[in-house]
Amino acid sequence: MLVVYWLHTVGAGTGANRHIVHVPLTEVLQYKHTDGSPQANVVNLTGAAIAIGPNGSTYLQMDSLLLQTLQSSQVPQLHRAGIKLVLCIQGNGKQGFGDIPAEKAEDFANYVKQDVLDKYGLDGVDVDDEYPTGGNTKLEPVVAAMRQALGQDAILSKALYLDYDMSRKLISYFDYGGIMDYGDSAAFLQEVYYKYLVIGWTNNKLLMGVNAGPVAQKDGNFTSVATVKAITAWQPKGGTKRGMMLWSFSQDVQQYTHDPQNDAQLLYPNAKDHEWQRAIMAAMK
Repeated sequence: MLVVYWLHTVGAGTGANRHIVHVPLTEVLQYKHTDGSPQANVVNLTGAAIAIGPNGSTYLQMDSLLLQTLQSSQVPQLHRAGIKLVLCIQGNGKQGFGDIPAEKAEDFANYVKQDVLDKYGLDGVDVDDEYPTGGNTKLEPVVAAMRQALGQDAILSKALYLDYDMSRKLISYFDYGGIMDYGDSAAFLQEVYYKYLVIGWTNNKLLMGVNAGPVAQKDGNFTSVATVKAITAWQPKGGTKRGMMLWSFSQDVQQYTHDPQNDAQLLYPNAKDHEWQRAIMAAMK
């Protein structure tokens, strides 16, 4: 399984050399298996953040470019190709899922289902709290309500980052989780993977996440193409991982990933764009 994140815009470079990249959602359709089916199974759409009013009412702040994309013909185009579209809901830097009052959880879940997912024809929700206020125990009421509102056929996934305090009950609500510790050490990524198995995640629910970017920029926590190939081919002892997660498809372009950035010859679109995704698919074969 391959899950990729779509960012509405990606900024590369600094100062006068900074460029903004907009990779259309439909770009993912260019990458296909030899039988013509799409390489990506799920695209997570970013640009939605939680906002909580003074009375505890909770709603989503939606980026304008995300809204334009949802209102366009791009979602149906991906659906016709067999790709599922999931809304990635993030905290706003101050408030997240853990701040939603338990008594408001059902209202929020129903609002997301009826006013967002059903309205735009989306297939589920990715919980990307970063980071749950008060720990993961506060996530349980809203995640339980979300599972109930979405039903068993919709996707409910979790972006995982140091979520080692998660209860087995909470894990049971999710279809799968994508590990986002990233970095360029296959050994480290394997170690993190096993930590999630210890707390109750299972191989059929875990995606290994990699981060496209210029590895020379150590502060970016990026993953080299070589490590992407190695960690895709790797399987845990006694089992098989669910698949791979790429953060993000939009970011996997030469303008962003090469070092130094912003060479005029490497601006998007470029023939070498999306080499991280190509590396994943080559290792999956």
